[in-house]
Amino acid sequence: MQDDGSAKGVNSSLEKHWEKIAVGVVLAVLVVYIGVKLFGEGQGATRVITQLRDKLAVQLHQKNDKVSPPAPLIPPTNPPAVNPLSPQPFTVGVKTQQVVNFRPITVAETSFLFPDIRMDQPTVDIEGVTIFWTLLVPTPDPALKQAVVKLDTMFFQVDRRVKGAKDWDTLEKQLKLKDLVKDLAKEKDPKEFKLKYSNKNLQPKTDYEFQITLGSVDPAWQSKQPKLLTGKIAGPVSVRTYGLFEYNEGFSNIQGEDPEPDTPKPAQVWVKIIKYDPECGKVEWSGSCKVGDTIGFSRDKETGAVTSIHRVRSDKKRGQVPVDFNTGAKIKAILTNQVKLYTYKACNPTTEGCSGPKEIKADYKVNRVIYTDEDGVEQTYESLAGMGPRADYFCELHGGVAPRAPTPEDKETALEAKTQELLDKAEKLWKSDKVSEKASAQKIYKELLLPPYADTQAVKAHKGEIETRSKENLKEKPK
Repeated sequence: MQDDGSAKGVNSSLEKHWEKIAVGVVLAVLVVYIGVKLFGEGQGATRVITQLRDKLAVQLHQKNDKVSPPAPLIPPTNPPAVNPLSPQPFTVGVKTQQVVNFRPITVAETSFLFPDIRMDQPTVDIEGVTIFWTLLVPTPDPALKQAVVKLDTMFFQVDRRVKGAKDWDTLEKQLKLKDLVKDLAKEKDPKEFKLKYSNKNLQPKTDYEFQITLGSVDPAWQSKQPKLLTGKIAGPVSVRTYGLFEYNEGFSNIQGEDPEPDTPKPAQVWVKIIKYDPECGKVEWSGSCKVGDTIGFSRDKETGAVTSIHRVRSDKKRGQVPVDFNTGAKIKAILTNQVKLYTYKACNPTTEGCSGPKEIKADYKVNRVIYTDEDGVEQTYESLAGMGPRADYFCELHGGVAPRAPTPEDKETALEAKTQELLDKAEKLWKSDKVSEKASAQKIYKELLLPPYADTQAVKAHKGEIETRSKENLKEKPK
C-alpha cells in the first residue's frame, strides 16, 4: 500500500511540475554546453552542474497550481508572407530585386567580428561591367567579447553567372582588401570602404549577375573555418551588357514607294547606327536603306560597289578610321501611312451637366519599318505620320482637372507671340514688289501693331521702322 501511495504521489507531482522539469532539463543541457565551451571540462564544468542541480531542486519543491496541458496546434488561416528577399522570376533586361543575402551564420562565426558588405548598382560600358560594393566597418562591443578580425587579412570572392543560370563562376577567389585600398595600413578608424572591380570581355546583350563573399586569412578564423569564407554575401545584382550595334531607335525620314515618276522611287529609310567597337570605341554611321538591304551597307555613288566598311570619327583613335558596320540586320518592309485603330474616353459637358465619359473609336497613322535584327528575330519600328492618338478627356464632374486660369505672365507671353506673328507677316508682305501686298503690310503696321500692341517688346524694338513704313506713300514701280 505504501508503494502504491508513493507511486501516486510521484505521478501527481509530475503532473503539476512537468513544465518546470522540462525547462530545467533543457536549461541544464544548455548550461553544461556553455560551461564546457567557456571553462573546459574541468572544475568549471563541475561547478556549473552543481549550481544547476541546486536550482532545479528548489524549482521542484515549489507549488504550481496554474499548470495546464499545452494548447492544441491550430493551423494558420492565412498563408505565410513571402520573404521579400527571395529571388524573383527572371526577366530579360530587368534588374534583380534581391540585393542582400546571408549564408547561415555558424556558432564559430559569432565569436568573430566581421564587417558587413553592401552591393551597389553596377555600371556597363563598351569594355565590360564594373561592380561596386561597400565594406561597413563595425564598432566592437566589449560585452560581446568578439575577436576583431584585422582588415589586412580580409579578401573577397567575386562570383558571376549568366542571369537565370543555377551555378556561379568564380572570377576572383581571393581579391585582397589591401590590394583594393591604397595605404590600407595608414587608415585610422575607418568606417567604410568604397570598392570596385571590373569584368571585361563579356558577351554582348547578355544579362549577368554578380555577388561578393567576404573572407579572411586570419589564423584564428582559419582554424574554425578552413574554407576561409564567412556568411557575409552581398548580391546578386544584375546588369545587361551593350550589344555590338544599336540602331533600333535610329530610323528616321521614312519614305514610301513612289511609282508615278518616269523613274519609280523605291521606299527607303534613313538609319543611324551606333557601334561599340572594341578597338575604336563608340562610333556612328548613318545611311539610307531600301527593302532587302542589310543595315550598315551602302553603295558607292561613283563605283557602285556595296560595302559595310565606312570611315568614321573615333574619339578613342582621335581621327578618321575604317570601321565595319555590318549589323546582319535586314530591312523586310517599309510602309507609310498605316492606319492604327484605337479607342479613347471623353466627356461632353453642356450647360445642363455631363452624362459621363463615352468610349469613342478613332484611328491615327504611322510609318512602319519591319526588319530582322542581328539575331534573325523580326522587329518593328513605328513613328507617327501626323497627329497621334488622343488622350482621354474627363470633365470636373468625372475626375477631370479644371482648366488653369492664365496668369499675367501667360497673357504677356501670348501677346508677345501674337505681335511677333503679325510683324513677320507684315515683313514678308512689305518685301513684295506688288503695291497691293505692301498696302496690306502697311495696314498691319497702322491698324494692328501700333494701337493695340504698342507696349509690347517686339513693337518697341521696331517702332521707328513701323512708323516710317506706315506713313510711306506707296506707288507702282515703273515697268
